[in-house]
Formats: sequence, C-alpha cells, structure tokens
Amino acid sequence: MKSPRVLICATVAAAALFALAGCSGSSADPAPSSLETAGTPSPASPTASATPAKAYTAEQLSAVIPTIVDSTGTPYTRVPTELLDQGLAALKTQMASMQVAPAECRDLALQNSNLPEGSILATGNSAADKSALTVLSAQDPAVLTKYLADVESGSKTCSNFTVIAGGQEIKAAVTALDVKTSAAKSTASLVVQTLPTGNTVSILAVTGVKDNVLVTAAATGVVLQASDSPGLVRVVDEYFAKLDS
Repeated sequence: MKSPRVLICATVAAAALFALAGCSGSSADPAPSSLETAGTPSPASPTASATPAKAYTAEQLSAVIPTIVDSTGTPYTRVPTELLDQGLAALKTQMASMQVAPAECRDLALQNSNLPEGSILATGNSAADKSALTVLSAQDPAVLTKYLADVESGSKTCSNFTVIAGGQEIKAAVTALDVKTSAAKSTASLVVQTLPTGNTVSILAVTGVKDNVLVTAAATGVVLQASDSPGLVRVVDEYFAKLDS
C-alpha cells in the first residue's frame, strides 16, 4: 500500500510543480537543479512573443534558490537534477494509474503534470517549514502564460474531486485565491485534502509570472489559510528581485 505521503504528492493536480519540489526530498547537494522537458507533451504552442524576453540558463535560475529563506529564516535547498527527473517520472506514473472523479478532472490533472515543451525547471525545498520554491522558464513568455491559464482553468473546473490510488480514497477541494505578487501576473490556490483517516492536509501555493519566468512558492501543513499567503508572496517577490539584480 502506498504511503499517505506518496498519495498526497500524486493528488495535488492544482500544484503539480510543488509536487515535484516538495516530494523529491531535500538534499545538501549544491549542484544546479534543472530539467529540460523537450519532447514532453504539451498544449498547442501559443503564438510567439513580439519582443524576445531575457534568456536564463538553468544555473542562473538555480543559483538564486539558496539565497532565499523560508518563514523560519532557513535558506532553501536546491533539488539536484536527478531527483527532479525521478520526481517527474514518479508523478506521471502515479497519476496515470489513479482513478479520478469526475472523469474530466483526471484529464486536466494529467495535462497539468506535463511541463511546457523546452522549458527549464529549477526547484528547492525546506524541511524547516515544509515549503517549496519552484522556478520554470521558457524562451517564449506566451508559453508560460498559456500554461498558467490552463492550470487556473483546471483549478476552477475541478474545484472538488476524488482520487483513488493504492486502494485509498482522497478527497480534494481547491479554492482560487485573490493574491498579488510583484509580478505582472499572479495566481494562488489553497488545496485541502481529506485522507482516508479523516485527517486533512492543506497545500497553499502562490505563483507569479514575469516575462518568461514563472515562480511558485508553496507550503504544506495540517491547517493553512488564505491569510498565510503573505509569507509565500515574499518568497516569490524576493526571487524575482534577486534574479534581476
């Protein structure tokens, strides 16, 4: 039987990127964390942007992560590339085998587990406050704009769904939040999962998109509320400020 931890990671369709960072485990390995997803299925390509955005390397995106601290003042730990690869592969395997009701939510969950083609991923996490920092970059800003729109649409369409995996049933409720970051585009959501034991787990995620960089800060806990968002907004804003400095 799969552990509740694995099930939690597999059922956060509204925060698939957080699942990659938060479920990969922490590591002291200082090596850059990135994931080239060329060849990964993705939605239809959006039209090219009129003005090319600044191109970032995986090292540039990853190097900023340990300069950001969590709510306890502890720096985030970068997740090595091999763990990201393993996390993405495990997420796809788990999501492909699980049952989701209503059925349309399964399709959306599978779609949102695929990163945009050609994108670069860097992640970090903190064991101190059970939070994660995820950065996604694409050469064309329109790619991330569409990706975020698809995730938002899925969150609204599937605000309530049930997952059966490993013989266990988990109910999830997704609430879209009105949260602003310093980025041009912001979005946030609170996912509350009810486990077979009756216990609940909350996942709060805040995302900002600036040009061709998408940054998500997310936290998990027994009880989280929209009022806990400011701490995650700070993480997103500090990342953008340091990336541009």
